[in-house]
Amino acid sequence: MHFEIGTLGNHEFDEGLAEYMRIVNGDEPTKQYNKAEMAYPHVKTGINIITANVVNKSDGQIPFGMQPYLIKEIHTSDGKVARIGFIGIETTSLPILTLYDNYKDYDVLDEAETIAKYDQILRKKGVNAIVVLAHIGVSTNKDGSTKGNAVDIIKRLYQIDPDNSVDLYIAGHSHQYANATVGSVKLVQAIYTGKAYDDIIGYIDPTTNDFAPNSLVSHVFPVLSEKDAPNIKTDANVTAIVEDANNRVAPIINKKIGEAATTGDILGRLHNTPTRENAVGELVVDGQLYAAHKVGLLADFAMTNTGGVRADLHVNPDRSITWGSAQAVQPFGNILRVVEMTGAQIVEALNQQYDEDQAYYLQISGLRYTYTDQNDPNQPYKVVQVYDQHNQPLDMNKTYNVVINDFLAGGGDGFSAFKGTKVVGIVGQDTDAFIDYITDMTNDGKPITALTMNRKIYLTAEQLAKADSDSQSQTGTNRNTQNDANSQTEGNQLQEVPSQPVSPTVTLPTTAGQPAETVTLHGQPKQQTVAAANNQLINLTPTSINGQKQKVADQQAALPQTGNDEDLALLLLGSSLMAVTGLTIIDRKRKHA
Repeated sequence: MHFEIGTLGNHEFDEGLAEYMRIVNGDEPTKQYNKAEMAYPHVKTGINIITANVVNKSDGQIPFGMQPYLIKEIHTSDGKVARIGFIGIETTSLPILTLYDNYKDYDVLDEAETIAKYDQILRKKGVNAIVVLAHIGVSTNKDGSTKGNAVDIIKRLYQIDPDNSVDLYIAGHSHQYANATVGSVKLVQAIYTGKAYDDIIGYIDPTTNDFAPNSLVSHVFPVLSEKDAPNIKTDANVTAIVEDANNRVAPIINKKIGEAATTGDILGRLHNTPTRENAVGELVVDGQLYAAHKVGLLADFAMTNTGGVRADLHVNPDRSITWGSAQAVQPFGNILRVVEMTGAQIVEALNQQYDEDQAYYLQISGLRYTYTDQNDPNQPYKVVQVYDQHNQPLDMNKTYNVVINDFLAGGGDGFSAFKGTKVVGIVGQDTDAFIDYITDMTNDGKPITALTMNRKIYLTAEQLAKADSDSQSQTGTNRNTQNDANSQTEGNQLQEVPSQPVSPTVTLPTTAGQPAETVTLHGQPKQQTVAAANNQLINLTPTSINGQKQKVADQQAALPQTGNDEDLALLLLGSSLMAVTGLTIIDRKRKHA
């Protein structure tokens, strides 16, 4: 496929940077994998991985001999030579996107400052046609506006060096469409998982080693199916590689692990409800809570980052579910742990979903909560009440056991509330937990089914006011009834008796293919009281909870999305050598007669 140049993204760190470079260089494995992976040919890819802003903490050098930039010479038919420079850039958000052990040895330097530095170095070498390959996201909206961290970085670049010579910025990571011009820089991003590709055409003047004025034209084209483009011939070499990879992994990925109650895929994060819930995500966390109990760990709740739930759960026409389908949902093999968290810490974690435009959010099991609007542009929503699986309100001072993965435990996706929590025990890998859950439920006569998504309930201010009014009205009725009874009891001192909790209800609208549903929220927050010397009851219930999140230095513009094409997912699983580069530039080979 002639991939020649690439840069680092966050997933290149999934198994550690050393392991990624081993794959790129075609070296033998240094640890044990499954038989299919161990037997796969280990061939040097020939890809030049460049990164300018990832350096060792120990010595400030770029690791593993990678270079910050690459200069490519283009030879013309009349014997002239033009040069073009490529700069590789990693996102400074890496620490919240991978495990601590995977990035702890490296610093990621400021993107704009690094681009400006190497832009100047290239210009001093006489190279003025400059392309940035950056794993930093961007999005062009339907109204034509383009926003994202990539836009901010280019604007900062112009502040640092108004005379910079960057011509093209090829973005990745947020997996959205983008095609725009910022200053004089063309900015593109080709969605995700091979569904589109960037196509940029320009003319380089050999006398200036720069693009000819106004010659650079950028496109983002969709990849058409064989049905939509019948005249395009399949590449025989690529087809052979894919078929070989599929044959190698087929015995593993096609193994049946369980059954669904009905046919039809169980949908994931590309099919969220308005409250950021999805059926397969909630299935995953239910499985994690189940896995903790299975190994004897007492856990109350489970939470996972939606970025770790990568695909729909594919269900075959015979309702069977395969290992490959489950692995596509939970591919990373993160380690699950049970940690201690107070009710206040749990609320803080839930509130941290609502900053950064809800770019990062959780799937939850064992609890349900309501949230509403607040007048804060940095966090427009706040959690107002959390209920456990028995519909009882959380005690802010009580300690609960929560299942999370090691990514969240390190503060991944900016969820700092999980960082530093005390570990109660280790459950195992999230991939194994999900697979075993499907198998166990099937064996228990409980085939897998899409869940009703009602764990996150949004209430308007009016709905909250009505619920509070109903609660106060019911409380007053109960108190008067009790006082009447007490007044008929001779010799008894009048005492306030706690009223029974009121159960407000809210109707969930029809959404994501689900019918409307009325949900009863049992129980209001129990007031903690102590008796003072005069026997008056003092309310100790907290009046507010600080759920604000300390902002990370570089915010992500959007949660990376992945496709849900199982065939594509399996292709990537089988042919990892072709899919590890993150961002690549394809050199169009000139055809010769």
